[in-house]
Amino acid sequence: MLGSRRAVAIDRVEIVHKLAPIMHTFRCVHCGALNRVPDKRVAQKPICGQCKARLDVSGTPQEVDASELERVVAASPVPVLVDVWAPWCGPCRIAAPVVERLAKSRAGLLIVLKVNSDTHPEVSAKHRIQGIPAFIMFRRGVEAARQVGLLPEAAFARWVDGFALAA
Repeated sequence: MLGSRRAVAIDRVEIVHKLAPIMHTFRCVHCGALNRVPDKRVAQKPICGQCKARLDVSGTPQEVDASELERVVAASPVPVLVDVWAPWCGPCRIAAPVVERLAKSRAGLLIVLKVNSDTHPEVSAKHRIQGIPAFIMFRRGVEAARQVGLLPEAAFARWVDGFALAA
């Protein structure tokens, strides 16, 4: 009897999973609003629900300031990866294309933000950044992981996926 109840519960979960659309989240580059877009609508050039501008669904990392960073981290239904960098930092410039490829390949499932530590030193102070490039993963508004320095691309992707895609 218990086995049959468990089978029914598993069947219900599988049915709900198959019927529920996969939702992607994109940040509007114009107004900063977070927009949830069903998987089947991503290719249809969706617009922002707040400002009505066309959403960038490419997943390209977006520059933000300290207040916008805190707002997105607190409100995002998907994990947020923050790249703290500086224009004079050689390793940061090497990391940029790696981060961009990773962000684009996980568009809608992960929001990637960039914060210039020279322009916004308060972010470095608040998050105790002691070296750059620094990567902070937030889930449900809380820091889930941190990586200082760039790992090889495959290892960096595994690090991100381990925290971003974990249940």
